[in-house]
Amino acid sequence: MNNLFNLSEAGYIAFHALLMLSQEENKVINVREIANKTRASEFHISKVMQMLVKNNFISSTRGPQGGFKLIADPKKTYLSHIFELTEGKISNCNCPFGKQLCEFDRCPFDGFINKLGDEFIKYLTTRTLYEFINTEA
Repeated sequence: MNNLFNLSEAGYIAFHALLMLSQEENKVINVREIANKTRASEFHISKVMQMLVKNNFISSTRGPQGGFKLIADPKKTYLSHIFELTEGKISNCNCPFGKQLCEFDRCPFDGFINKLGDEFIKYLTTRTLYEFINTEA
């Protein structure tokens, strides 16, 4: 069965690694720790982390005590920033079949897919990493 919203493994890694780093304020986390938590390959994690360093989300430190640390402000880092870095520019596809023009007078999905896409985009553009930091209330 196909998923309606399909994110890449790079997206999965980026979202989860940044969430881990935002929850562990001032702690350096290495690739192995991220791999243990996400069950993704260390090689793929390394590539994604390099991309996050290059785009100023995180910093990296080499050596036995090295790893990654969040440098982006969690209150200003929207999920849409992470999504666009890994998945490309956000756009809403009106047709689940990728057609520009419907062959019929009325779409069998009657705009429902577009509404779902709008909700997903709204979610990504209004939620920040800060909202996912475990805080005791």
